[in-house]
Amino acid sequence: MLFGIAFDLPILHASRLATRFATEPRVTSTRTRALDIPLAKFAIAQPIVTPNATGHPNTIDNGIRASATLTCTIRKLMLARTRTPAAYKAANTAVSAKSLVCSFTFFHLSRRGLYHEAERVEMSPTHPPLMLSESGYWLKTFCGCLLEFSFLQHSYTVMKQLDRAINLERGSTMPTIKREQWSRHFGKWFRRILIEAGIMDYRYPVKGMAVWLPYGFKIRRNMLQTLRSLLDATGHNEMLFPLLIPEASLAKESEHMKNFEGQVFWITKGGLTDLDVKLALRPTSETVIAPMLKLWIRSHADLPLKMYQIVNVFRYETKATRPLIRMREVDNFKEAHTVHATEAEADAQIKEAIEIYKKFFDTAAAPYKMTKRPVWDKFAGAEYSIAFDQILPDGRVLQSGTVHKLGQKFSKAFSVTYETEKGDREYVWQTCYGISGRPIVGMLAAHGDDNGAVLPPTMAPTQVVIIPIPFKGMEKEIDEACQAVADSLRKADIRTEFDRRENVTPGAKYYYWELRGVPLRVEIGPRDLKQGQVMIVRRDTMEKQACKMDDTPKVVKETIKTMMENMKQKAWQWMNEHVHRVGSLDEAKRLTKHKAGIVEVLWCGNAECGHKLEAETEASVLGTPEDSEEKAKGKCVVCGKNAEDILRLAIAY
Repeated sequence: MLFGIAFDLPILHASRLATRFATEPRVTSTRTRALDIPLAKFAIAQPIVTPNATGHPNTIDNGIRASATLTCTIRKLMLARTRTPAAYKAANTAVSAKSLVCSFTFFHLSRRGLYHEAERVEMSPTHPPLMLSESGYWLKTFCGCLLEFSFLQHSYTVMKQLDRAINLERGSTMPTIKREQWSRHFGKWFRRILIEAGIMDYRYPVKGMAVWLPYGFKIRRNMLQTLRSLLDATGHNEMLFPLLIPEASLAKESEHMKNFEGQVFWITKGGLTDLDVKLALRPTSETVIAPMLKLWIRSHADLPLKMYQIVNVFRYETKATRPLIRMREVDNFKEAHTVHATEAEADAQIKEAIEIYKKFFDTAAAPYKMTKRPVWDKFAGAEYSIAFDQILPDGRVLQSGTVHKLGQKFSKAFSVTYETEKGDREYVWQTCYGISGRPIVGMLAAHGDDNGAVLPPTMAPTQVVIIPIPFKGMEKEIDEACQAVADSLRKADIRTEFDRRENVTPGAKYYYWELRGVPLRVEIGPRDLKQGQVMIVRRDTMEKQACKMDDTPKVVKETIKTMMENMKQKAWQWMNEHVHRVGSLDEAKRLTKHKAGIVEVLWCGNAECGHKLEAETEASVLGTPEDSEEKAKGKCVVCGKNAEDILRLAIAY
């Protein structure tokens, strides 16, 4: 008896849920609102839960009725209204479990001959309530106690899952943004996003090379246009230099050549003929540009010279290649080169370059740490290098951009001089700074979640996607309303997509656009049409808000602005939480072993101690903070001498 009563609880709960949905003329939801479907044909004329002749709640009757109604109603509901595969899985699990319960119930009924038409109930939720005698009720309790005990816990769990899914559908509960796959299996997550979101296909036959897909190419174009705008506004001119470098030119700057010689792709034949001079595919362009500067620069009147190009560079990476992170063909590589008359002007240019990059990363809502690289890890041929580093979800650090003071090393190697105002000849001073496709990695990593990418509105190819919620007999009116809203958004210079695919359910559209990280979703259904409103859903938080249809452009712009600030704040907070200051070598070793992010230690400034830190921690020395004026106070964690600076360590890509 106790087992029977205990099993009644989830069954009664299921009955109430099924009744609530089955008796409504149509279902609307302020959450996903995927489909305003009529459920009248599933309606039940009277309550599902009915007592038997003696007044006892009839568990078998109720179990059959609940299972039948859930099968006919919830399955159709969730198939049409699913937002993600997870939501569908929860509903399908509930339906499968209830069908199984119902099947066992049919088995007991058929064995006892209590109701010969039980099978018809599964096919017809509108069948009149079943009635069992007092003896039938007690017989059911005795024969079904073991079955009920085994299904008790599972049924309760299923009902909780189903109740949560229904609450999500009806807007009473906000969804949880999960980042488990994003953080625990970042590499797998990232590769999945690249292909499934239509960004890049890295399955090209040549290792370390990939194909930009249409959606990814649009993201790439937006990023490059942002860079172009920043550089053009500061007096840089875009140019384009050749791909091939003669071996003699590449070898002129010895330090530069020594660093890159193991990464160069060499061309030694033209057709079937051996070349007299080996040609290198550019690994970088300093030695391409320098010979031309000698021809262009005559006097101080020709300076300063500020230029940039966006090209592909080639490096024979022997380490494991990773899409966009470590490639043999580094595409959309932006490299700026400047030439100056004095060292002071070159130093000022370094500061300007840093400000340009800070604005660029802020536009992408990507956090960064600026670090001055140690002498042994600076750019080959540079006096010093400053890098923009970002912590990725797996705890590794990605170098996203670099700024280099070249000084006079290349000008002396290639004899690039100018005539001063006094008539003397002086070597020019140079700087360079570069960014590849890695900021796209940083942007995807900073904001993504388990549902897919989350793009900042500034970089998103589509800022708003409009999804109609079809309703029989109102298709034309809804379509026209969606088109009118799309036109108003485009007129307001908001990049808008109207998804009017007829063979795809709204739920599938949600999944498609969420995977691609479209910042805002606008939904318009029959209820919205009657109330003259739209429903706006944010991709980063899944928060929703209704607004008047005529106010949509204004509200969207305000939401985009708020969303950008929220995304920046969230990304910076996450990164700062993964920067650790420690006071001992053992603590540094423990953190780097677990890839905890960036580890800061006190350092005496001696290169020998820096190398020992790398050896002991098996991490890379990033360098000293360039974004902080904090003075080092204490002892070096390696030698115990007075510290002169703070040193950053991390496991780097």
